[in-house]
Amino acid sequence: MSQSKQNESVRMLNNKAVQLEEQGRLQEAREKYKQALKIAKETKDLYGEGITLNNFGFHYYSLGQYSNALDFYHQAVAIEERQGNHFSTSTIFYAIGDSYLKLNQYQNALVAYEKALVASLKLGDNDKQGKVIRVTILGKIGDIYYTQKEYPKSLKAYQQAMEVSQQLSSNEMKIEIHRKLEAVQQAMKK
Repeated sequence: MSQSKQNESVRMLNNKAVQLEEQGRLQEAREKYKQALKIAKETKDLYGEGITLNNFGFHYYSLGQYSNALDFYHQAVAIEERQGNHFSTSTIFYAIGDSYLKLNQYQNALVAYEKALVASLKLGDNDKQGKVIRVTILGKIGDIYYTQKEYPKSLKAYQQAMEVSQQLSSNEMKIEIHRKLEAVQQAMKK
């Protein structure tokens, strides 16, 4: 089988796995991911391997198996970083942060969100997706500091999120960040 046919097989297996997940056929989905991962590794298809590992991570995250999700996300992000794919690196670090958050490991979540933020900044100021994820990441960072009653740090993160959100057309994001800013300012008055 040629390299392009093998890469196509990895893509098709991933797509089939996602469909199976949507149908609730989780064991079959895992098998498709395993097949895709095997082919990607054998053919040194880093792109396919990264996507499959990320999908595997999301699979376990969706099941509430956050430690398993982290194992796959960490492997995926290592590949994406090596390839210089800043958007994927950012979104996977974000997923890592969310997984740690679900495990109540706030410090690890903050570290992951900070790495996601750094990767999103590498997308540049003209990248709309990069700005959207940046606002979302800064919001999560602010949320963690708010939960830990570190209000000045929370305020700073929310202010940065608001600054970036002003460059976007989404009023929903601006309203959400504004609401969070008001909440932290109220908490600081107490």
